[in-house]
This record gives sequence, C-alpha cells and structure tokens, in this order.
Amino acid sequence: MELEELKQHVLDLIRKGKKGSYDIKRLEEELHMQKAADFVRLNKAVSGLEASYDIVRTGQNRFLSAEQAGLIQGRVSINKRGMGFIDIPGAPSLRIEAEDLGYALDGDSVLVQPSLAEPGEY
Repeated sequence: MELEELKQHVLDLIRKGKKGSYDIKRLEEELHMQKAADFVRLNKAVSGLEASYDIVRTGQNRFLSAEQAGLIQGRVSINKRGMGFIDIPGAPSLRIEAEDLGYALDGDSVLVQPSLAEPGEY
C-alpha cells in the first residue's frame, strides 16, 4: 500500500470510528500491520495527516479527525478595527476578536476551534 493510500485509509478509519477510539496501537491492529517497516510507514502516514491538520492527537494519544475535534479551516479576513472573520461555505461567518487572532494576518489560512457563544453571536 502506497503512503497516500495508507493515509486515506487511516483517515477513513478515524472518521468512521467512534470519536477518540483510535490510538496508534489500534490503527496497527485494524490495518493488520505486524512488521517494523509497516509501523514506520504508519507513523509517517499519521505524521503527515497531523501536519496537514486532517487529524489531531489528543492528550491521551488518541486521534480525532478535524471534524470530530470541532476544527474549522478557513481564510481569515481582518477589518480596519482589527476584528477577524472566517467565511465558511453554507454557514455564518465566524467572528474572531482582535485579542484572539494571535499572529494571524489578513488572508492567512487558519485552523480554529470555535467556542460556544451567545445565540446569534459567532
């Protein structure tokens, strides 16, 4: 199995599985990996998925898809007052207060985890 194919297979398993049910050991078992070379390839696949933010690792070393973790990727637009907005197709824009922008600049691709807001506030 090629690395890209393995990455897609890992991503599919994590997306379809119960939230937080996969760690590296369970992925090994599900993919029937027994050799050291298989383990190295699996780690490369997982690292690649983490680097592209398709999956995230929890504090308990379990994996979640970006969707399961509540992460949204988008491009930030910043207005003259310093407030940021992320446009999400088919959903209201997310508002990001100036103090929460960190080092993001207008036009940057960002990954955010929205917090709960008052009804009507995004």
